[in-house]
Amino acid sequence: MTKKLKGKKHLARANMVVFDGEKKFTLEILKYIHKSCSGFDYYVANFLMITMDAYDENYTWSVTDKYFEIKGLENLYIELKLERNTKEELFFEGTEGTELSFSYIPSEKLFKVMFNYKFHPKKARYQFGEDEEYEMCFYLNESQRNGLIKSIENILKMFPYR
Repeated sequence: MTKKLKGKKHLARANMVVFDGEKKFTLEILKYIHKSCSGFDYYVANFLMITMDAYDENYTWSVTDKYFEIKGLENLYIELKLERNTKEELFFEGTEGTELSFSYIPSEKLFKVMFNYKFHPKKARYQFGEDEEYEMCFYLNESQRNGLIKSIENILKMFPYR
């Protein structure tokens, strides 16, 4: 999807941004790993390459990885839109396993992002069995929740489940 703006071509971005005070998390979907569905089963056809940036009072880090599947984001969209507690962590499974997961608790207006393995702020220094999942918590007002829903909706339009 492209937009023309004053004679220049700009690519629309498929991203979501969450911030709260001194914390910020950005997830951007870059592309499908496979351009075509033909020859792949439905699961493999939906693998994505993503990049994320995060910072808080302890760390600042960025990660790009592939083999993430869009279904977890679809489920998060539904839970946010209906203002339901996520029944379980909704996750993106990357090359190392479950690396990036989300949960939402509407009664507390709390949105959590959990980082593990390659997406942990320690990245290559992460020690399996020693280091724990890293968590960022964001308190969302109604406007922020609606903005997050809209950004996920945009991602799902640009990268539909095939």
